[in-house]
Amino acid sequence: MFCSNKSRLPELQVQLAKTTPSRIPRELFTRLTDAEIQQAVDAARQDMPLDTKGRGFEVLTQLGLDRLIGETLTLEMITGQAPVSSTQSPNQPTAQIVEPPPPVSIEVDSRWAHKHHGDRVVTVVAFDGPEVELHTGEKLASFLLMKDYRRVH
Repeated sequence: MFCSNKSRLPELQVQLAKTTPSRIPRELFTRLTDAEIQQAVDAARQDMPLDTKGRGFEVLTQLGLDRLIGETLTLEMITGQAPVSSTQSPNQPTAQIVEPPPPVSIEVDSRWAHKHHGDRVVTVVAFDGPEVELHTGEKLASFLLMKDYRRVH
């Protein structure tokens, strides 16, 4: 999934046209920061012993990137017992891709409700780039706050 030379650009474009198993467009990879990409690389290094099929570092890095764009990973996916890419070929028509809404800013004193547990509402008391601190004392990665919670006004 790396483009080390401009001659590999068509191959990269094919990879970005694919979707994750739950149909999240991988073109969202282009919105990740360098720090987030490094997190995926670090996770792949830690997951290498779990790769029972010997699929390699690149596949595990792709799983880490998939997680950062919202894919739910299972142990079966990491160990190679489940597919890590949709079976859709790039030539098949795809469902219309809906652009995600513009990013929501994280601010101190902003309130957030959990997307799946609506009764869980938290308030951000400190924000330091990659991490937020909630009124509960819990520290959470900023991208997880954005992924698992929605801002309430």
